[in-house]
Amino acid sequence: MNLYPVNLNITNRKCVLIGGGRVALRKLRTLLECDPALVIISPEVSAEIATLIAERNISYENRCYRIGDLKGAFLCIAATNDRRIQSAISEEAAEEKVLLNSVTDPEICDFQVPATIRRGDLLVTVSTCGGSPALSKKLRKQLEKEFGPEYSVLVKLFSQIRQQLLTSSWRPESLRPVFQQIDSDKCLRHIIADDWQALENDLKRQLPEICDVQNIIDHLRKEIKN
Repeated sequence: MNLYPVNLNITNRKCVLIGGGRVALRKLRTLLECDPALVIISPEVSAEIATLIAERNISYENRCYRIGDLKGAFLCIAATNDRRIQSAISEEAAEEKVLLNSVTDPEICDFQVPATIRRGDLLVTVSTCGGSPALSKKLRKQLEKEFGPEYSVLVKLFSQIRQQLLTSSWRPESLRPVFQQIDSDKCLRHIIADDWQALENDLKRQLPEICDVQNIIDHLRKEIKN
C-alpha cells in the first residue's frame, strides 16, 4: 500500500475521538497539538484522559458510540476494543465522508498517523505504511536525538527571512538561491551557543542587502523569550 503523504489542517474543525483507553490517550495527545474542535465519546476514560478533558475543556460524551455521532465531523479516530463498534463507525464515516483512522483495522483507514517529531513549526514524520509501528517508533527516537530544540529556532529564523523578502517585492520562485547561500549548519551552531551577534554577522554576509538582519534577529529573540 502506497500512502500519499499529507499534513492536515484540523484547527477548529470537528474531530471525534471514540474510545478512552491507552491508545485513545496517545491519539488524544497528538490531536491536542493541533487545536481541533474535539469531541470524545466513551462510556469510561482513563485517569489521564479525564485530566486532559478537565484541563483543556474538551467536549466529552460519557456513553457508547451511536449512529449520528459523526454528523458534521471532518475526522474521526476509532479507538475502541470492540470490532463491532469499530465496524459501525467505519460504515458511518464512509456515509458521512469523514476521514477515518481505525486503530484495529488499518485496511479500512483513510489515513494513518505516523510517528512524529515536533520542534516548533518543524514536523518530521516516520511511517512504515502500517508494516511495523515498532520500527517507526525506533526511528523516531533516533531522529529526536538528531533534531534538537534548536531546529524550532532555525525554522522561525528562515520564516522571518522569507516573509521579509516577500514583503519587499521578491517573488517566491526567487527565494531558493537566497536560502542556498545560508549556511544552516553554522546557524544552528550559533543558536546552540546563544551567540546572536555571530549569527547576525554571518547572515549579513549571506543575505541580500535589502534584508534588515538586525531586525530579524531582534524579533526572533523576542519570540523565543515569549
